[in-house]
Amino acid sequence: SDFPKIPAHEYYLMDVPEVFEENFSPAAYLAYHIDDFNANMLIVNNGSVDEDFGTTVAHEGYPGHMLQSIYTRSHTDHLYLYLSASIGYMEGWATYCEYYSMKYFAEGGKTTKAMKLIKYESVLGLLASTRADYGIHKEGWSYDECFKYFKDLGFSVDDESFSKLYMLIATDPGYYAKYGMGYLWTQKTMEDMHTKHPDATAKEIHTAFLDSMPVTFEMINKNMDSILG
Repeated sequence: SDFPKIPAHEYYLMDVPEVFEENFSPAAYLAYHIDDFNANMLIVNNGSVDEDFGTTVAHEGYPGHMLQSIYTRSHTDHLYLYLSASIGYMEGWATYCEYYSMKYFAEGGKTTKAMKLIKYESVLGLLASTRADYGIHKEGWSYDECFKYFKDLGFSVDDESFSKLYMLIATDPGYYAKYGMGYLWTQKTMEDMHTKHPDATAKEIHTAFLDSMPVTFEMINKNMDSILG
């Protein structure tokens, strides 16, 4: 009820082959198509399914990537807007939805203090990894500098576990930046709109965001202001 409706559609599930489970993300959404709302594929890594997988579903499916992709395609005829959308926009929305969906797993739909703590710890990890992404590729951080950065923030890290994270960031520039910075701008936009338009419901805010289309966040803010009146 907090998000707009999307056209009737189908989706397909594909399991990650066991041989790739260790090196594949928990899940992924693919929708490389122009005029077929039914060509939606959700790839699931069964090796990563655990008690927290519900938020992953929210990121990849509803109300994350799949909802945003279908909504955008059904509200614009401009190919560029849904074939070449900013990765920061798409991952920002999906990550925002991932954290927003936590309330659905709370009793009575009310976010508890414990759930807030879990969310903030997760956000801290994401933003720390984003900072390391910039540190490595813009400022030349070494492995030891990255390790110390996480250690100083209070993370429990050791060489075995941290080396995998460092290798991911070092070999894939911008990997965490698209999630971290995308989330920060999306979250800030939502908060700004709730402040400027206190009578607007969550559904109205989310619909205005999606109706603003995958453009720059400056343009999204301007468009949302106009839509929400």
